Amino acid sequence: MPDRNVVATQQALKALSKRPLSMAEHHVLWHLAATLPPTGDMVSKAQLQEALAITQVHLNAVMRRLCQYGFLIRGPKAGRSYHYKLNPALLRIIS
Repeated sequence: MPDRNVVATQQALKALSKRPLSMAEHHVLWHLAATLPPTGDMVSKAQLQEALAITQVHLNAVMRRLCQYGFLIRGPKAGRSYHYKLNPALLRIIS
């Protein structure tokens, strides 16, 4: 995978100052920033759960909070799992 830079927008910095992320939220968010293609592609929770070796219950809570905070956007449900992508208003990937 090529090197990439992730830029947090002013809106993201304000959100983080109001609500610091838990260790699990931090881990999931930056894993997504490091692995998702910059084209805005989505990842399923099932794929993420397998990659991070995290329980489904814990991952559900983390993903829900990251969506509430605005860092992730929940997309369509495919099969039994929703798909998620980074919110470009808060985080931008620069290749």
